[in-house]
Amino acid sequence: MHMSATKRTSGQNADGLTKLQIKAAQLLAAGMSDPQVAELLQVDRSTVYRWRTTNLVFVGELGALRRAVWSAAADRLRGLTGRALDVIEKHLDDPKLALRAAAILLRQAAPRGRELVPEKDVNLNEMIDAVTNEHAMLASGTYPRQHEDPPNGASNAPPS
Repeated sequence: MHMSATKRTSGQNADGLTKLQIKAAQLLAAGMSDPQVAELLQVDRSTVYRWRTTNLVFVGELGALRRAVWSAAADRLRGLTGRALDVIEKHLDDPKLALRAAAILLRQAAPRGRELVPEKDVNLNEMIDAVTNEHAMLASGTYPRQHEDPPNGASNAPPS
């Protein structure tokens, strides 16, 4: 990264960020809010906001840290996929849970009727969001009904 147009002070590293700014970027990338970071680092929250929105070097560092966090999370998720499938497979043998497990498996394997083999690379962030949202809806009891009658007598059947 190159230096910003502002003059570097003795407390800044070669990329133009202070140790405090680097720590703030790490905390933000870990999921803390501006006010939380400001309180922890004992700076005004407007300072954290200003760094995050106007300091291009800070924005770049924060982006790099966030990509690293998401990459690690994606690696972890890929590592858990086999275990998650094992759990679903186990539930397929339980008469009380088989239908629900099968429905979850099919919805995730072929969402919205798409073929089982994706035509393009799967966006892992979208998949994580979908699974998280589905889990939250199941936990809260707000999961939408899948087989409601269509309005005005329309048919759910695929065209022949």
